[in-house]
Amino acid sequence: MKKINFKKYLDLIVKKFSIDFKKYSSDLKKLSSNFKKYVGNKIVLSYVAGFIIIVPIIYLSIPIFFDYEKSKKRIEDEIYSDFNLKSSIEGEISYNLFPSPRIKVKNLIIKDFIDNKKNLGEVEFAVLKIPFKKLASLDKINFNSLELKNSKVNLDLNKLKKYKKYFAEQFKSKNIRIYESDIKLFDGTNYLATINNTRVKYNAGQDADETTLKGQLFEKSVTIHFKNRKKPDSPDIFLIKYPSLNFKAHVVLSASDDLNNTEGKISLYFDHLKGNFHFDLNDSLIKIKKGDIRNRFFNGEIVGKINFSPFFNFDLDLDLSSFNFRLISKILKEMSNEEINNLLILNSKINGNLNLFIKKIYTTSKLVKSLESRIQFRNKDIIIDQMLLDLGKLGAADITGMIKNKNDKINFHFKKNLFIDNPRYFYSKFGVYNKKREPEDMHVSGKFNFYKALISLDELIAGNKLNKDDIRFFEQEFNQTLLENGFKTLLDFAQLKEFVKLASPPKN
Repeated sequence: MKKINFKKYLDLIVKKFSIDFKKYSSDLKKLSSNFKKYVGNKIVLSYVAGFIIIVPIIYLSIPIFFDYEKSKKRIEDEIYSDFNLKSSIEGEISYNLFPSPRIKVKNLIIKDFIDNKKNLGEVEFAVLKIPFKKLASLDKINFNSLELKNSKVNLDLNKLKKYKKYFAEQFKSKNIRIYESDIKLFDGTNYLATINNTRVKYNAGQDADETTLKGQLFEKSVTIHFKNRKKPDSPDIFLIKYPSLNFKAHVVLSASDDLNNTEGKISLYFDHLKGNFHFDLNDSLIKIKKGDIRNRFFNGEIVGKINFSPFFNFDLDLDLSSFNFRLISKILKEMSNEEINNLLILNSKINGNLNLFIKKIYTTSKLVKSLESRIQFRNKDIIIDQMLLDLGKLGAADITGMIKNKNDKINFHFKKNLFIDNPRYFYSKFGVYNKKREPEDMHVSGKFNFYKALISLDELIAGNKLNKDDIRFFEQEFNQTLLENGFKTLLDFAQLKEFVKLASPPKN
């Protein structure tokens, strides 16, 4: 048996342990050194991170220490410089860091663009947003956008011409927002309407400025969008929407010439009424050079003039190729007398002249073929200077008179002449036979009450002038036969035939 050398093995174990211990000690020292370096770096990083966070906060907080009470004039001047608005600060000024650097102004007065001595509006709160790099000094501060909240604006529509010129030639501004504001519209000193809960967005661009107004007009939503192009000879574009009236208009205006003449085009849609117009605009005068207008009732063309100053007035020629009276009479039959009366209640601002031509009239009776008329609109009244009705083979009729508004009760004071060219056709048309004499031309004058749907006759001539008793008889028969159920029976050709039969004396 081989003898084991224990001393040799023991020496080997001690030697191995010494080597491993030295290695472990070296690794331990290395680990300790790395840990100290790690802790040191972490502290440095903490200082750096704190510096990065604290310095911007300190910078953003600088405007808190500005003396705004002594700097109102400086801020007013900067508002004019950045937004082209002359203003007066009546309330307190404060600074808010969040959500972005901004100055908040209470009770800001905006001066009128045309007359700086007058106020255009009052703003409860104005917010002026400040660029980050402009916070260090109030003397060097400027603003990159403006927000106006809870504003009350008074706008005189008589100044629209001057406003238009000012905005086209002088107005240069950064972005503006208006919220929860009211715009009152005036015609001089006369109040017209208010656009409530108005929101306005003005965006300044390099090629065009765009303004969008949304609000409530007569408690209904309205939207107006305007794009003002800055390039020479580029057109301006308007878009107006009034959904409750089913109204939409798209307007394109060319650049004005040296005489302030502007060419324009407008496409509009109003409750199934469609129109396209080419016009010239000079100040407040619009000349319609060519226009087509159509809906389910008529189709035609329109030309003429519309003047907005010093008061609204028009002189138009409306030439209709067709007019569907069948459809209109069907609608009128379903309406009450009061509703039809209210259709003729006009605004006192509607004044002007209308020449109306209708080439083809579609009726159930096929009685009226065409129409030609001259009509005036004067202070709620409608004056019919002439209305010629082509009755085809039957003959013709002409009507003059006035549709007069008295306390919103409409009365038509009229004079009518009926000319019968073909007596035999007249009797055949109305189913009248065995009469003692031929029908004669007729003259009638009287008054028709739209509110009550009643007629009263003043004069009736058919060959001879009828006496008062005969006139009362025809008046009574007309009211009982043709106005028994208001416009429902008035527009019924069968009822008209019955009246003609009663009015025609029998053969002896």
